[in-house]
Amino acid sequence: MTVQFYPVPAQTGTFNIYYYRMPVNLATDGSDDATALTIPFGWDDLVVEYAVYRAMMKAKDPNWQSHKQLYDQNLQYLVDVTRQAHDQGRYIQTRNAAVPMWLYAFDE
Repeated sequence: MTVQFYPVPAQTGTFNIYYYRMPVNLATDGSDDATALTIPFGWDDLVVEYAVYRAMMKAKDPNWQSHKQLYDQNLQYLVDVTRQAHDQGRYIQTRNAAVPMWLYAFDE
């Protein structure tokens, strides 16, 4: 992978690159039951909401629907935040130029 910066900085410095790691697929036959889940920092509430809504649904508690709604909202937010490659200024780098978000994201 190559990272190019344009314009080229006038002096040396340090860049921080933040990314989301893809989760590891776990076996569904029970052999990975003791494996610790690696959850991106800040999204652990999503796992808790999922577990709570599933447990309440199994217990036939009518409040499961509100927890499912909260889970769905948080999951959609996660998808929306991570589906675009951009920096804090919401610019995406193409091969030849930086394109501002308002040129390619008409639905927002």
